[in-house]
Amino acid sequence: MKNILNIFFSIFILVSFPACSNANEEVRKNVKLEETVNLSSEDQNLINEYNNISTYLINGDELKFREELNLFLPRAHQIKNENERNNIIMNIYMQTKKYSEAYDFNQILIKKNPENTNRYTFQCQLLEMMNKGELVIKSCYENIAQKIKLTLEQMDESDPLYLENNFTYYAMYYKAGHQQYKKEMENLINSTSDEEQKSKFKSYFDIIVSESD
Repeated sequence: MKNILNIFFSIFILVSFPACSNANEEVRKNVKLEETVNLSSEDQNLINEYNNISTYLINGDELKFREELNLFLPRAHQIKNENERNNIIMNIYMQTKKYSEAYDFNQILIKKNPENTNRYTFQCQLLEMMNKGELVIKSCYENIAQKIKLTLEQMDESDPLYLENNFTYYAMYYKAGHQQYKKEMENLINSTSDEEQKSKFKSYFDIIVSESD
């Protein structure tokens, strides 16, 4: 299984991004997609067109930015590179706050790759953004925790990803409403010897707990 910890919090950053429209450099980092050498010229032209739309947000015109994204959406579906196409379509849904459409699209991606735990995590966050019921959201996170548990049981504890996935396992159960996993996260943080990793866990812990308060 891939490490879902970084993906989980990169989604958090993406969702938080529109509120930080004054940070131009962060806009460029989050909105623009990296040019990829293996893209066709047609795909690259479409991606460049998408990237250029970010100019409106950089200049502070968020309304025009969203209008242009909505206009570009049909053209995004013309991108042949599946990964780039999916990323751009999802970015447009998120940046225009079309969370219901993002949820449905993510569900399609899950059906294509049901082993991708990151997509399930994203579904839970989308449920939160759509203000779905507490029981629905908690059930979603508990389902992810159970999937991670099965994977952890098959992993060697010496695996470099084990510790991060174990932290995410605790985090998902905590977000599912099991308060005892707050202590489990704290214990894992305190027992982590790598200072950089400990600092990262602590930052994630603070975000998770503050969201649940």
